[in-house]
Amino acid sequence: LASSEVTDEEAQVEEASSDLNTQQNIYRETDLTAFNPEPELFYEASYQEKLRSMIDAILDNEAPIRDDVLAQKIARAHGWARSGRIIREHVFSFLESASNTNESTGRFIWNQESPAAVLEYRFPDLQENLRPIDEITIAELCGFIEINKELLLESDPALSIAREMGISRLTGASRERVEEAIRDYQFKLV
Repeated sequence: LASSEVTDEEAQVEEASSDLNTQQNIYRETDLTAFNPEPELFYEASYQEKLRSMIDAILDNEAPIRDDVLAQKIARAHGWARSGRIIREHVFSFLESASNTNESTGRFIWNQESPAAVLEYRFPDLQENLRPIDEITIAELCGFIEINKELLLESDPALSIAREMGISRLTGASRERVEEAIRDYQFKLV
């Protein structure tokens, strides 16, 4: 694929982002390279302040974020392909006092004291930063529905919402998640 060519999926994300760019936040992954991660020091007491700063940087930039996704980002920054149980538990130990919501797809960590009922949807800055639906909190999905209420009138609202978000393939689990967000959004209107 030549660099000047754009895939259909990239065009959808670009179009959705540009249409609402002035109204919407942009989702960008956090670049942790400036922290100079040192995997050999991961569990050392002297490294914990740096690890806390890395976690805080992700929370400041990407929260709400599912806790296992946060642990995976920390693991990858340290050069590890996976975040096993011990790594996850170590990362989670920094989150004990963090605001969180337990949702059908996992626990989401927030960077504010009380989680919002509806949160402005963040369009990805790049195609590779398009988040899977199960990694987006219900509050943010409701925020997307809020600015696209007309999609609720479509014959298949879940599919229409996913397409508008730039999701090209709606799996059964993703459909359930969007339908959960629709129900939650409609409940908030009552």
